[in-house]
Amino acid sequence: MKKNRRAEPSAGPQPPSILTQTFVVLGSRFTLRFPSQDVASAFHHVLGGFPTTDPSSTDLLFTISNITNGFAARRNRSPFGVYQNLEDLVSRLESALLHDALNQASYPCIHAGAVTHSGQTLILPGASGSGKTTLVLGLVLRGWTLLSDEIVPVFPSTMEVGVFPRVLCIKNNSLPLFQHMDTENHLASTNVLQILGVACIAARCFTHPPPGTRFTPGPIVFPTYRPGAPTRLHEISGTDALTRLIGLTTNRQRIDHLPATLGKLVESTTCFALTAGSLEPALDVLESIFQRTVPDANRHARTGSASNTPPG
Repeated sequence: MKKNRRAEPSAGPQPPSILTQTFVVLGSRFTLRFPSQDVASAFHHVLGGFPTTDPSSTDLLFTISNITNGFAARRNRSPFGVYQNLEDLVSRLESALLHDALNQASYPCIHAGAVTHSGQTLILPGASGSGKTTLVLGLVLRGWTLLSDEIVPVFPSTMEVGVFPRVLCIKNNSLPLFQHMDTENHLASTNVLQILGVACIAARCFTHPPPGTRFTPGPIVFPTYRPGAPTRLHEISGTDALTRLIGLTTNRQRIDHLPATLGKLVESTTCFALTAGSLEPALDVLESIFQRTVPDANRHARTGSASNTPPG
């Protein structure tokens, strides 16, 4: 595999004009003004899965400029941050944008991955390091459709989940696990941007459902990565699942009646805990869940209303 490109500005001359792009993330509209095509390309790599809109209708404006030792950003008219290089800029500013969007979302946003295949939707909630992104990428390379590897929005009015098409980020040392599965070259060097030791795979590499599409959730599986441990799946109680989901809801302080909402989600499906010691056996176990329990209500997806459109 060719060496993946790093987030570094080119040495050539920079375009004099400032490029502008507005992204819609969890209903919030962020306009970014870039000082060069290199900077614009790096941000489009990590945010390009989200829909774009007219810059005249924005909630926040971030203006990025070149400075002697890196970059500076302004939020509306106020100084926002100084960054040492392009990797630092992309990593920290993208995190700030997502944090703002999560704080403004009016529905629960669970720290989770989600995939769908043949009408079946699988949710994998977990904190960083639990292995959810590794499992999500493995299932996608097996033919599942990516909904998210980071945030799963839940819409209380219908108890459906939405799409969050952020760049899929995985540790560099995990990439070799997937080489034999990557038959469509998703992990080609042109699709991967290196940011602070993490391989960021562009959302454009994967097929996403159209913006506004919602899915009835199927089984919820809480993964735990334990290298070398036997792969084990067991069903957990609704009380256990609810406690875990509340703790993994990133904007839980802002959501009214969160236990009741997530309680309905738990009651609508079956919940499991998965100990994953190696990739392939864990993927086999996840796919086998649908041979045990396939909720009839999970055999469809529909497009949400404009007033409650999910991210992506």
